[in-house]
Amino acid sequence: MNVTIKKLQQKQLNKDLELISTIVLNQFNLTEQLMNETCRDAVCKQIAENKTAIDNLKVLITKKLSTMIILFTPKATELREIVSCHETIFFLERIDDMLVDIVNCLKKIEIGSPEYAEFKSHLKKIFASLKKMISASAFSFFKKDKFQACQIIEKEYDIEKRCREIDENL
Repeated sequence: MNVTIKKLQQKQLNKDLELISTIVLNQFNLTEQLMNETCRDAVCKQIAENKTAIDNLKVLITKKLSTMIILFTPKATELREIVSCHETIFFLERIDDMLVDIVNCLKKIEIGSPEYAEFKSHLKKIFASLKKMISASAFSFFKKDKFQACQIIEKEYDIEKRCREIDENL
């Protein structure tokens, strides 16, 4: 009985992680729409709704992870998977927070200015890297690919550096 519940819990956890990854990728698309000045109010509203959904999912998943630790007394490999899922969730939430910060800046910035053109150029490069990282992190988590997970961690430092540069320029 306990094993069946554990497997169902892990299956649901994977679905939740896939859902939060999909929502964060959608946040990228919406932020890119804002960068191109498309449907500004509707896009901002959708970004805010997605932010709430991501925050709620994070709380739900964190509770599930805690429950799994308490109820199932996981083995070391299972515990590493739980911690990995937890780190992935916080990584995705951090990216979403960054996107919301960018959206708030986009609301205030003058789109026709030369500074905006430079900002947009840097942002597009970061977006391309982050989108690949999110897809790769989800893939490495589901396939338990340790090599790819290590590559993602290395790329994360580069993206953090770029994000700090943008923050300073803003």
